[in-house]
Amino acid sequence: MAFRRDVAQRLAHYATLKALSRADTKRYIEHRCRIAGVTSCPFDRQALEAIYELGRGNLRATGHLARKALELAHEAGSDAVDNNHVIQARGMLVCP
Repeated sequence: MAFRRDVAQRLAHYATLKALSRADTKRYIEHRCRIAGVTSCPFDRQALEAIYELGRGNLRATGHLARKALELAHEAGSDAVDNNHVIQARGMLVCP
């Protein structure tokens, strides 16, 4: 316990990330797409829902699922990411 206090005293800022809500998940993925230069989000409604359900609001799991699903959609020659891509991505990743 003393070690934790020692480390905490050296930190300038300490934050805890809360789980993303369903709406936060959608906004996060749309934001990441905009930053990447995409004009419209390639994830359909069911894909966004699947990412939220499978990632359980965990930011890291959400990012990994979205990225892998996008890669799988691209490999399949699809212009949109659907829930099947997300489910397939989940099977390929180790998520919390």
